Amino acid sequence: MLVEILEESIKNFGDLSKLIEIVVVLQLKEKKRKDIVISGNCVLRKSRKCQKDDVDQVLYFLSQEYYEGLAEQASQAEADAQSLKKNLAKLEAERDGKLLLMNLIGAANEANYHAQRLSLSLSNCTTVLPVAERRTTLNNSNQ
Repeated sequence: MLVEILEESIKNFGDLSKLIEIVVVLQLKEKKRKDIVISGNCVLRKSRKCQKDDVDQVLYFLSQEYYEGLAEQASQAEADAQSLKKNLAKLEAERDGKLLLMNLIGAANEANYHAQRLSLSLSNCTTVLPVAERRTTLNNSNQ
């Protein structure tokens, strides 16, 4: 029996040494796994950083394109505004010219009216003048 216990102890000792070897191997594998995870995280961080840099570059490019589009629209709007100002100035000049023409026509009509009245007055004066002269001479003689 003692021999059996010794044999079993030796067997258990062998099992224990195998168990210790297995634990050591598992610890090494766990350490390797952690190293891989850490390096993988590093690679993942680098990848994310690269992706972020790529996204930043794309956003920068898109913002530049958008800015150029806005600048082009702004310059086009400014050109349109200048064109509208010129057209408005032309319309105002045309309106002022029409007003001037209307004023000239009105003044000409008024001058024509006064000329006709003056002509009528003058024609009346020539027929009345001799009578007026007679009156003046009569008045002068009475004095």
